[in-house]
Amino acid sequence: MLALAAVMFVFWGIKYKKWTITKLLVILIVVSLVGAFLGILTA
Repeated sequence: MLALAAVMFVFWGIKYKKWTITKLLVILIVVSLVGAFLGILTA
C-alpha cells in the first residue's frame, strides 16, 4: 500500500509539477531507503 501511494505521488508530480527525471530518481531513492529502514525497524 505504501509503495502504491509512492507511485501515485510520483505520477502526480510528473503530471502537475513537471518534475525532471533527476528529481524523480532522487525521490525514488530516498523513498526506497526510508522504506527499507522502516522495514528493518518494524521487523
